[in-house]
Amino acid sequence: MLPDRRDEHPQQSWRQLRRRAFTLVLLELVLVLGGVGLFKSLSCALQAMDHSLQLVHRNGLKVLGLLGMLLSLPY
Repeated sequence: MLPDRRDEHPQQSWRQLRRRAFTLVLLELVLVLGGVGLFKSLSCALQAMDHSLQLVHRNGLKVLGLLGMLLSLPY
């Protein structure tokens, strides 16, 4: 016959189990909030990069216009 496996596991009180479950839930909450925070910070950095790129494109057109005006001036 197989040995009784109930004797191999140490007895854990409900208090210990609740504490461990609460700790795991808190850990999962911290991980989720960290992921959300990371996503928001990356999203904000990407928005800033997009805004910067738009400024560069607009300024590039202004520089080309200025060069065109300067080249059209008689020497």
